[in-house]
Amino acid sequence: DVGRGVRVNGAVVDVLNGVFGVNAVLAVGFNRILVELYDVVSGVVAAVYERRVVRTTALGVTIAEPAAGLLTNRRRVRVAGGLYGWGPFGVVVNGVAAQVSGNRYSCELELTEGAHVVTVTATDTTGHTSSAQVNAVLDTCAPVLGAFEPGDGFYTHTAGVQVTGSVSDANGSFVYIDGAPALPAQAV
Repeated sequence: DVGRGVRVNGAVVDVLNGVFGVNAVLAVGFNRILVELYDVVSGVVAAVYERRVVRTTALGVTIAEPAAGLLTNRRRVRVAGGLYGWGPFGVVVNGVAAQVSGNRYSCELELTEGAHVVTVTATDTTGHTSSAQVNAVLDTCAPVLGAFEPGDGFYTHTAGVQVTGSVSDANGSFVYIDGAPALPAQAV
């Protein structure tokens, strides 16, 4: 390889047995890689090869809606959030294609009764994917109150009374007595 040289983006690169290699540093966005073959003695450039390379940032997805742990009685929920990386992006929410505008996405998701994991998966132009998840519960069934004490018309001479009973709900129960959350009875 005596008499011939290679420059990559202006930097001289060693050639050994006709092979050269160098790590070209890339900025985020479009990059130009210029490879020049030249005569070492005269400095005349024999050939120029140019490539355009795109460096992307890591793909990421966030969920702004619904809030994690959503408990709702509405069958349709809005799923929306942000994207970061190198677009354009494709976004799927639990198998439903979302609308994407720049670095934002949104869609309406139909829930069935019970607990759900809402999974948002984004794909960028390079085929990389990123996912985020939140939990949501659709509860359209009212809880059922079983027997409770004290009974109707109960009389007492004390300033307080122990209220006990049972409640059932397929999606969890929250019990309030006079507007304050009730604590579950302690097992003895």
